[in-house]
Amino acid sequence: MTTLDPIDYAHKQEGLGIIYLPKNWRTLTPAEQLFVITNLERTARGERPIPGLTASLGRVAQAGAIHHTGSCLDPVIEYSRGIHLG
Repeated sequence: MTTLDPIDYAHKQEGLGIIYLPKNWRTLTPAEQLFVITNLERTARGERPIPGLTASLGRVAQAGAIHHTGSCLDPVIEYSRGIHLG
């Protein structure tokens, strides 16, 4: 079983296609891998991809994870300091 087997199974149940990882997948950090998977899930469902990772959004998400709370994010995504994985 690969990492994507459960995701591909769920996609099949939802009538979506399978996920293809980028060739540089194994060189990405865990945060970048999560970012890529999130965008693949978004685009598979017709949502726009998130343009990049940012340190400020990462801190908000980390605080929410530590405190087991949701985060209230400003809808403006910070493009200038983001990592674009296009």
